[in-house]
Amino acid sequence: MIVLQGVSARGEARRRMPVPMLKNVSLTWERGVLAVVGSVADGTALLLRTIAGADKVQSGRLEVLAQPPSEVQPRIAYVPQDVVLPDALRVEEVCALSAALREEPPRPARERLAVLGLESLASRKTSSLSPVEARAVALALAVTSIAPVVLVEEPLWGLSPVAPARVTNALRARAAQGACVVVTTASVRDATRLGDQLVLLTQGVLTPCRPGSRMPGRAWRACGWWCRRVRARASRSSPRCCEPIRRSPPSKPHPSRRPVPRWCWCPVPSFSPWPRA
Repeated sequence: MIVLQGVSARGEARRRMPVPMLKNVSLTWERGVLAVVGSVADGTALLLRTIAGADKVQSGRLEVLAQPPSEVQPRIAYVPQDVVLPDALRVEEVCALSAALREEPPRPARERLAVLGLESLASRKTSSLSPVEARAVALALAVTSIAPVVLVEEPLWGLSPVAPARVTNALRARAAQGACVVVTTASVRDATRLGDQLVLLTQGVLTPCRPGSRMPGRAWRACGWWCRRVRARASRSSPRCCEPIRRSPPSKPHPSRRPVPRWCWCPVPSFSPWPRA
């Protein structure tokens, strides 16, 4: 169980990016998959790092499993977007080390990696893995662990075409077993595919998304629906998901420019992906 009451935090400054912050965030989540929609600049990564105990809270109360996060870190499976594995070990040795740190019964590495179809990586060194493969290994270890809290940043990012279905099934299976799963993503499509409930994090402010509600206008860019190729004007008052796009064709279109469809499709009912021009 995760409980946040009036939590405020400040992340590290990055080049050409605003400093991520959390502003008076209140949240309670017991079991199931909670999808947090937003970008890194809005504080999604900072939120997971704070819950995992990697960043400190400036004000407010934060409890994970009725204790401070620093005291229950072995019971939290956290998968950031940039995963770093020990260079001197093989993947099967990393699996054994992960089980030992969490005091889990030993299991064959191929059995744990088979959840995401990564059996062929068991004998390879972690230094030979690509960033996508290293992240997939960390994700497989998280979903096959007995940790009651699973935190994943962008779970469907950079995966092969077959992997998203496996990741979705694995996360939902962990949630069905009673785990508390929190994922962050900048895609509304991925959030609706994974989450049992959606919340929106924009500029450090957390807003719940209830069924039938509409997202604030400032969240379009964070949710990944910002279209830079077409200037369209769509009415947000319409209950329909698909809305026509009225535009005049360019006088001299570029040969490599893809044709823009006349109808837009949004996977979330009553959410229009087109901002006002």
